[in-house]
Parts: sequence; C-alpha cells; structure tokens
Amino acid sequence: MSIKRAPKRWRIAADERTKAMPLTVLTCRANGHPWVEVPLTPARKEALMAIGLTELLDVCMRCDLPRVQTYELGTGQQLSSDIDYRKNPDYLVKEKGSGKLSRGEAKKALLVRRMPEFAM
Repeated sequence: MSIKRAPKRWRIAADERTKAMPLTVLTCRANGHPWVEVPLTPARKEALMAIGLTELLDVCMRCDLPRVQTYELGTGQQLSSDIDYRKNPDYLVKEKGSGKLSRGEAKKALLVRRMPEFAM
C-alpha cells in the first residue's frame, strides 16, 4: 500500500543532513535525552571527594550517549556538564563545518521521518 502524498502547500522541507541520522538519534536531538543514572565507583567517588568534587554520570537510554556533570562539594555549584558525542558518531552532522543541527530542524526532520507523506 502506498502513502498518499500531502498537497504541496502542506509539505515540509527537512534538513538534508538528517537523512543519514538513525531515528533514535534524531529523536534525542528533537526531544531531548531520556537520561538514566550510572553510579560512581567507590574509588572514583573517594578520589573526587579528596579534591572537593563529585560527579553525576548519566547515559541516554535511547542513543547511549554518556553525560558527566561535575559539582563542587560544599557549594553544590555545577562546574561542567559534558556529553561525549564521539561515543556515538551517528549523532554528529556528517558535513564538516556545517554547524550543529538545531532542535527546531530536528523536530521538522523527525516529523517528516515519521510521516513521509509531508516530505517535500
């Protein structure tokens, strides 16, 4: 069964760079990551405490990206929040120098991916 195309006035132009992105990765970029906690090892926790720091480690349940947030003990001030995109190369835009994919563009691409009848 073929999909009936929407009229031209209702079609959406999705960013071409998203065509190579897996659906899981595109969904995370459009809607945010569903993070789950990864506990610190006792040795890591102790080493960080010795220098007045602690970390929260998370991993995305959908695309497996890790996130590390570092906090200062005593004040609770967040010092950094890093996501290592190199752990999942599908998350990166393929064309070098083409810039980060905006959340709005990811949402349009996700809509077109899920409802291809609206694709340009």
